[in-house]
Amino acid sequence: MAFLTQRARKTGKVWLISFRLEDQRQRSIYIGEAAKSDANDTLHHVEELLRARKLNRDPKDRTAEWVSKLVGSLRDSLVRHGLIQSEDAKTIDPELLKLKPFLQNASTIWSTPSPERLTTTARRETGS
Repeated sequence: MAFLTQRARKTGKVWLISFRLEDQRQRSIYIGEAAKSDANDTLHHVEELLRARKLNRDPKDRTAEWVSKLVGSLRDSLVRHGLIQSEDAKTIDPELLKLKPFLQNASTIWSTPSPERLTTTARRETGS
């Protein structure tokens, strides 16, 4: 289903996981420099994500926990290939939720001119 390859780079040896999705095009996820055991663990998790995608079900708990701890380019690659959902789709920062009512109120206040502003603007226009 997926396989692990090692490539030599100027900085050292790096790992890639290659796999095929439903469209049969080969895809790769860059893991980078890692111990072979860590690369194999990542391979097993990616294989579980592929199985879950194919069967349209949730991944096993161990893989779901692993995904929840991911950050950075590996997570971005999994999102880009459709193996996991983006964090934005799953959770919204609580601080942003607090900001929403403020912004709605502010836009109402700023878009509706006050009676004082109307009279001040009218005086400027008439020259009084």
